[in-house]
Amino acid sequence: MKKFLTISVILFLINSINTFSQNKREDLEYKFDVAKVVNDTSITYYGWDFRFLIFNDPKFPEAKDVIIKLLPGLRGIIDDRFGPEYMERRFLKKHFVYNPRAIQSLIKNVDEKSLVDIYRQPLSIDSVRSIVKSYPVNGKGLGAVIIADEMRKRDITVTAYVTIFDLESKEILYACKMNGKAGDKGSVARFYGKGVIYINSYFWRYYKKLYK
Repeated sequence: MKKFLTISVILFLINSINTFSQNKREDLEYKFDVAKVVNDTSITYYGWDFRFLIFNDPKFPEAKDVIIKLLPGLRGIIDDRFGPEYMERRFLKKHFVYNPRAIQSLIKNVDEKSLVDIYRQPLSIDSVRSIVKSYPVNGKGLGAVIIADEMRKRDITVTAYVTIFDLESKEILYACKMNGKAGDKGSVARFYGKGVIYINSYFWRYYKKLYK
């Protein structure tokens, strides 16, 4: 009997560990050319690109919920807490340009229904690479953008790719796929805004390590 209980406990622990590992969504770094990220002295920050977002929340199933309720509130949170002064201090570059309109304005060309199409495939690093290649930007130095991937009510998660690329070639130099826990009280924007805040705040732990 004692042996049976011991085996049962071991099997339970193994199953619990496996379940935890499957449910835990780790941040994932892609280090293509860290030296260039560190050594370049200029960067242009383009803010968040929400065009490829998959918004999966049964309480807000309509595209108009995303356009009217979610995105304006998220932009307000981002602008208030992570404006140009905040981003300039953390990128550690001699020359900093803040140009959110160049990419954020492209959302006017998006079919709104695609934002709530939960059967679309989430972004991969290859699709992020194609997105960056398509950006109507130019110049020299680095570009930085945060590409929203998913916002899911089921596991209360916001996923996005923080991406740094070469402006001239539009090749990705570094990207970090991050998962922020949502769940703040209030509006739908505040609920998912907590995950956005996490990503904007905790990315710098990874970024600083590039300089070591």
